[in-house]
Amino acid sequence: GKNYLKIAIGCTGGRHRSVVIVREIFNFLKEKGYETTINHRELK
Repeated sequence: GKNYLKIAIGCTGGRHRSVVIVREIFNFLKEKGYETTINHRELK
């Protein structure tokens, strides 16, 4: 089996809701002790 999970979230423009939702999921998983990373593909 695999020991990783990828989650992709998008919204029109990719600049508003998706960024906030990703941050919330990141914080939730981090609090649970998971190693987490964020990659905002469209934001540079």
